[in-house]
Amino acid sequence: MQKKVVLELQYFRGCPNSLEVLNMLRSFVKKYKGDIVYRERLIETEKSALEFNFRGSPTILINGVDLEDLPVPDKPGLTCRIYQEGLPTEEKILAKIRKL
Repeated sequence: MQKKVVLELQYFRGCPNSLEVLNMLRSFVKKYKGDIVYRERLIETEKSALEFNFRGSPTILINGVDLEDLPVPDKPGLTCRIYQEGLPTEEKILAKIRKL
């Protein structure tokens, strides 16, 4: 990586995949700690879901762009997110970073 990347995880406690993605991202960030600014944003209320255009838990944003280019929902709320092709991997995140 050549420039700093902002990687943000938006999640709330209770969705089955949130903890797994959280642990994977923490491990990923350790490998690239000099190149990545990492943020975890715990979404706990409907108000904060609206404020941060929450796409569901867990959501990964890279420089503000959704990992899978999922648009902001019409009515952001506290929902669990389903990844059709399985949970994001380190490889998928790295590929998206390189694309940006």
